[in-house]
Amino acid sequence: MSAIKCVLVYILLLESVAGQEDVVSKLQNSLLILEHRMSTAESQLQQCQVKYAKMEQRLTTTQSQFKQSQEQLRRANQKIVSLEAQQQKTQTILVQADITREKNSLSIGDKIAKLSNNVSKLQAIHSVRIVFSASRSTTLEADGSKDVTVTYDKVLVNEGGGYNIQNGHFTAPVSGIYLFTYDAWNQSQKNNGRTT
Repeated sequence: MSAIKCVLVYILLLESVAGQEDVVSKLQNSLLILEHRMSTAESQLQQCQVKYAKMEQRLTTTQSQFKQSQEQLRRANQKIVSLEAQQQKTQTILVQADITREKNSLSIGDKIAKLSNNVSKLQAIHSVRIVFSASRSTTLEADGSKDVTVTYDKVLVNEGGGYNIQNGHFTAPVSGIYLFTYDAWNQSQKNNGRTT
């Protein structure tokens, strides 16, 4: 009987071991599934961490932009205050100008008299006759190689005072159209070598 018992115990042990192998196999399968799930969860955690880092960076950027906007708003408010002060100064100046204009309008008769006087002076200037006539009493020595200013030592007429006897220049005292003529004699020609 003892051999039978041994065989029975052996069979029971084999069945027990076979049953445990099934359990071990099932546990191993469960472990593989859990490892796969854990790997997936770790991957998702890494993705979440990357998203979190990006969100933190966006938040930092947004906070920086918010601070810049606050600074721009502060500057804009300062500018508005400054512009309002300038507007008040401008309005004060305009009011003062109106007061000055009213004071000046009281003396309009004097202004009309001054303007009338200036018009009379201008009419007198423009009615002046501008004429000059001058001659040389000596020969002008020039070989024609360079420009020479012709000066006249005898002034016959100088109405309006345009001709300057010292430098030979004529300066128009008033604007307008002027006519200049001159007569010259060439010494080398004998028979009245007159050119105009």
